[in-house]
Amino acid sequence: MEVKEIKPQFITDKNGKKKYVVLAYPEYEELLEDHNDLVVMNDRNDESRVSFKKFEENLKNDNLI
Repeated sequence: MEVKEIKPQFITDKNGKKKYVVLAYPEYEELLEDHNDLVVMNDRNDESRVSFKKFEENLKNDNLI
């Protein structure tokens, strides 16, 4: 989702300071999914990496491709 696609509405206090954001539910779901993806990526940041070639070999050895 591109930022320009989000159409937030704001609820302000009596001084005009933004206090809450209202989003259409589909926009909220997409943002939540993106957030969850980033959390998973961060959690896996320290995991060891495998080259694509090795990954492909493993799939072939397991008869998955």
